[in-house]
Amino acid sequence: MMFLPAVLYGLYEIFSGGEEEKHGTGSGWIWLFIGFSGLIQCHVINTFIVFMFTLLVCVIKIKTTLRRKVLLQFVKAVVCTVLVNLWFLLPFLDFLRFDYKMSALGTHTRGRFAANGTFISQLISFFPHAEGASISAGMEWGIDTPGVEMSYTLGGGIMLALVLYVVYGFYHKGETSRLRKTSAMTMGICILSLCMTTIWFPWDFLQQRSDLIAWVTGSLQFPWRFLNIASGTGAFVAAFLVWELRRSEKKEFLYGAILSIGLLTLISGNFFLQDYEKRSVSRYITSDEVNSWAIEVGEYLPAGTDGTTFAYDALQEGGGLEVQDYERGEGMVRLTCRNTGAEETYVDVPVLFYKGYAARDLETGQKLTVVPADNKRIRVILPTGYEGSFCVKFEPPGYWRVCELISLATAAGMIVFAWKRRKGRVTA
Repeated sequence: MMFLPAVLYGLYEIFSGGEEEKHGTGSGWIWLFIGFSGLIQCHVINTFIVFMFTLLVCVIKIKTTLRRKVLLQFVKAVVCTVLVNLWFLLPFLDFLRFDYKMSALGTHTRGRFAANGTFISQLISFFPHAEGASISAGMEWGIDTPGVEMSYTLGGGIMLALVLYVVYGFYHKGETSRLRKTSAMTMGICILSLCMTTIWFPWDFLQQRSDLIAWVTGSLQFPWRFLNIASGTGAFVAAFLVWELRRSEKKEFLYGAILSIGLLTLISGNFFLQDYEKRSVSRYITSDEVNSWAIEVGEYLPAGTDGTTFAYDALQEGGGLEVQDYERGEGMVRLTCRNTGAEETYVDVPVLFYKGYAARDLETGQKLTVVPADNKRIRVILPTGYEGSFCVKFEPPGYWRVCELISLATAAGMIVFAWKRRKGRVTA
C-alpha cells in the first residue's frame, strides 16, 4: 500500500498538472514508474488491481489521455517499469506456462466470489480487529470467537472525510474547478471500489456470464482486495477536502475537520495496534519448516504433486543402480553411483521438477537427461556403464541473465538521468 500514493500522484501529475497545454509535460511518468515498480515487487495481484483502475481513469479522461504528450508520459512509464523489472517479469511469465497446484482460494467456483464480500457494518466500523481470516458469509456463520474475522474497515478518519466531502460538495455543487473535478472523480472511484468489496456487488452474476470475468475473479481470490483502492483514494479525498476548506473564510470549519479526522484516525489506529498486541502470538520459523509445502497451501507446487507421499530425503532407484554416496542440500543433490545393469537406469531425487533444474557430471561437466518422475520428482537418466558423481541443481536460463543486465543498465541509466535532471541538463 505504500506505493499506491505514488501511482495516484503520478496520475494527478499527468492529468491535472496545470493548464491544458501543459498536460503530459511534468514528471508524472516517474511517479507511475516508482509506484508500479514497487507494486510489482510486493504483490502481483494488487498490481493487477491498480492497473485496472488506472485504465479506468484513462477511460474517464479519454480526451486528455489521447493527447500526444500524455500518451508519451504513459509510454515512458510503461517502458521504464518493464525494463527495470524485466529481471523478475520474464521469469515470472516464463513459469506461468506450466501447470501448478492452485488452492481453492484461487479457483473459486462460479457464483461464490461475492460470499467473501463485506457488509456495511464492517466497512464503517471504527474499532478494527488486528487479526483474523477471510470468512465466507455462507459457510462460517456461528463462529463467535472474538477477532476471528479480519478487519474490513477503512478507519474512522477516512470514513468521516468521505462524509464531510459529500456535505461540502452539496453546498458547493456549482464549482467546476479542475481540482474539484479531480477530487470528484477520486471520490467516485473510492465509492465504486467500496461497492466492489461488498456482498451486494453482482460479482456472481457477472461470473456466470463471462469466462474472462470468472478467470479474473478467480485470480483476485477475494473482493475485499479492492479495499486497498478505497483506502488510497479515500486518503486523497481527505487531502482534497482539507485543501478546499483552506479557502473558506470560516477557519473553524478547516480546523474542525482536521481535528476530527485526525482524532478518529488516531482512535482507530491505536485500537488496532492495542488489539494486535493483545491477540498476536509470536511464531518462530525454523529451517526445517521452510520448504515447498510451507507457502500457504502449496499453490506453486507442480500440478499432480502429492505432498503426503513425497519423501524429503529418500532416493528412488531404478534397477541395477548402486549408490555409493549421497548428499542433499537446499534445492541441490550430489550423488555418486554406478550403473551395473546392461541398460540405462534412473534415480529419482527428492527435488521437485521445475524448469531450470539440471544434472551435470562433476568431473566432465556433461549434462545428464532429467525428466519429471512420478509425484513430480526429478528423475535423472543414467546411461549404460555410467560411473561417477553428478549434481542436480537449479541453472537459470541464459536469457534470464540477459534480463538482469538489461534491468541493471536501465536502472543505472535512470539514476544518471535523475542526476542530470537535477543539475538542469535535461528535462523529463
